[in-house]
Amino acid sequence: MLCSLPALSALLLGAAGCSPPPRAGGPAILAAPPSTALIRLADQLAEDGLIPGPGTLPPPPGRLELRGWAEAPERGPGGERIWQIPLPIRLPLRSYFARPEHTAVLQGDSELPFCNLPGEAREGCWDIARDLLRLVGPSDPDTWGDAPALDCDGLWRLDARMDPEASGLEGLDYGRGTLSAGGDTRPGIWLPAPGEARWELPLPEGARLELYAALAEPATARSRSDGAVLRVTVNGAAVAALSLA
Repeated sequence: MLCSLPALSALLLGAAGCSPPPRAGGPAILAAPPSTALIRLADQLAEDGLIPGPGTLPPPPGRLELRGWAEAPERGPGGERIWQIPLPIRLPLRSYFARPEHTAVLQGDSELPFCNLPGEAREGCWDIARDLLRLVGPSDPDTWGDAPALDCDGLWRLDARMDPEASGLEGLDYGRGTLSAGGDTRPGIWLPAPGEARWELPLPEGARLELYAALAEPATARSRSDGAVLRVTVNGAAVAALSLA
């Protein structure tokens, strides 16, 4: 039986087999079905079964100059002025109590300290609150001689793992990966669109494909993806399509 999963920019996590139905809150592949009944697709992918799409990661952004500041409504405990700007990279939307890994705000050659605003406000410190980067200063940072800048090279190196060209990896060394979400880390397959993954597998009667797909966008991309479509075919017949955005 030939299974094909084309046209996806995502990490695919899936299995085929005669496993029991998924439990509420989790996939059946994590529900410990009998080992003889489960075929993990990531483990069965042949070297010539992965055809990733072309690399699309832009070159390393280096420092992103931060311009267009607006004064925040709140002030520090000593009346310190706080300025804010939309965060120019993609991070999970939350308030951060420590500097996010692989990020730094610089002024000239100096790295500015991270703090928790507004309570720890002191001149020159910064934090991230959901989709805003905030910075403490007596005047508008747009008027500073050395404009603040966000150093993204560390994040770009992480993003490069998802790109078939920038990663420097080939074949299954590139294609097999892991995704951490909701406290679980699961093996899967990176498949940039337009790409395709193929398997030739003998499947038992009544086999069912259990597939979990997620669209992964680089944190340092300056524009959003327009989405992707996952299509599943078995012996040349289309059996499913899933739009990801």
